[in-house]
Amino acid sequence: MADRGKSDILAFMSGETEDRMTVEEYLARSQGREGRYELIDGVVYAQAAERAAHADMKLDVAVALMNAIRAKKLECRAMVDGMAVRVGAKTVYEPDALVYCGPKLPGDALLVDPVVVVEVISPTSGGSSGRGSNCRSRSFTHRKKRARKAAGQARAFGLR
Repeated sequence: MADRGKSDILAFMSGETEDRMTVEEYLARSQGREGRYELIDGVVYAQAAERAAHADMKLDVAVALMNAIRAKKLECRAMVDGMAVRVGAKTVYEPDALVYCGPKLPGDALLVDPVVVVEVISPTSGGSSGRGSNCRSRSFTHRKKRARKAAGQARAFGLR
């Protein structure tokens, strides 16, 4: 894809372009940009600012996950948002917290393959991200499939 001017990049980052991005294009163009975004079916959506209660809940979840990992002495790590999770060729989510297992990721890693993902849903959002009624449900469908695949590790966390 050809390089774009500043206005085209702003349109891309706001989801106002007709082009559908791949995960690779999204990651390359999002580097160094302020704000948080997700790529859904090739369209970039800006994420709203978080309220204190949401941030507190994310931290509580991450601490609980870290404590469970340590208690079970697993070779896993808990992370609080910022890491991208690929869901197909044109979708990338940033869950509120996640757990991945295996070696520590390199410092410049952008994508992670988690065994546990957590999305804190605000009571005021009604469980919708505001980007369409099925965006989060597709995310949860993918995450449920991943959770089934990692059920043994989830039991090791004491989560089941």
